[in-house]
Amino acid sequence: MKIITNGPDKESLIKAFADRHEVVMTLSNGKEERIVINLLQHEDGSGHMFNFVAKGDIAGHYDTQKKEGFILLAEE
Repeated sequence: MKIITNGPDKESLIKAFADRHEVVMTLSNGKEERIVINLLQHEDGSGHMFNFVAKGDIAGHYDTQKKEGFILLAEE
C-alpha cells in the first residue's frame, strides 16, 4: 500500500477522470505517482470521498477535502 499525502481537488479529479488525463498524487515518501483513472465512484454522500480503479492494476481511495488516501497495487 502507498499512502497519498497530497493530490488534486474534487473538480480536478473529476475532470481528469472524464478527460482520461493523468492525475498526479504525492506519496508519503515524497515521490509523485501518476495514474490514469478508469473508474471513479463516490464512497459516501459527502461528495468528497472517492474510490478509484486505475490503469496498471491499481485501486485506491482518496479524500479530496483532506487530499489524503491510499493506493493498492494488484500484487499486494
